[in-house]
Amino acid sequence: MSVDNAQAVASALEAASSEQRPVLVYFLVRMPNEELLGIRAVLQETDVENQRIGARFFRKLGEVTARSGASAVVGNQGRPEHLALEPAYRAWFAEHMNANMTKLVAHTQPESDPFEVTTDGRKTMSLMLKDSTSGWTDPSDLARAIVEHPSMPITRGRDFAVGEIGPDGVRLHVLRVRATDGKPAINASAIVSPDAYRAADAERRDAIRRQLAEAVARATRQTVSRTRPIFTTD
Repeated sequence: MSVDNAQAVASALEAASSEQRPVLVYFLVRMPNEELLGIRAVLQETDVENQRIGARFFRKLGEVTARSGASAVVGNQGRPEHLALEPAYRAWFAEHMNANMTKLVAHTQPESDPFEVTTDGRKTMSLMLKDSTSGWTDPSDLARAIVEHPSMPITRGRDFAVGEIGPDGVRLHVLRVRATDGKPAINASAIVSPDAYRAADAERRDAIRRQLAEAVARATRQTVSRTRPIFTTD
């Protein structure tokens, strides 16, 4: 699955879980904090549990996705830094397909974890999915529960991610099991929800207003010319 619609990915995973088909998934997400998230998955035909929770994860992502296409992520409506990083993400996807496609055909265990994410196209983090649709879990409690009962092996001193499927969106937590004492540490969190996107939009508008105010202030002190313009908006 390499499509720009999370609902389509969810539908495919639901069908695969009932028909026992293996699935590869490749997906890019522009987060509210302007981080570009790459998601990849390799799910064997017998891995029904991960196919079903993966379907719930992508279904929830679909609920909080604005109507848009590739242009809003790595196109003319996207951010320049994301356009520059796109080749790295595409290479990260290709590496995964080359490593796991033959494994699926041969019905042997894939090289990669069922779900993985990256925020730069280079560093890979295992992604564990947690269903919290009945209510968000306190991040500290979530970290302890994941470390005590992980859905895949966890290496000490290495970051991994948890995708929490909540009642009105998705939270992405970056965690690490400390190499010194084996305890979980929360490195970062991001929330994908309608409120988060609205807050991000408001923050961008405020940043534009601040930039315009600074431009006007400079214009009162400096000569304005065609090569030293100011920017205005209503």
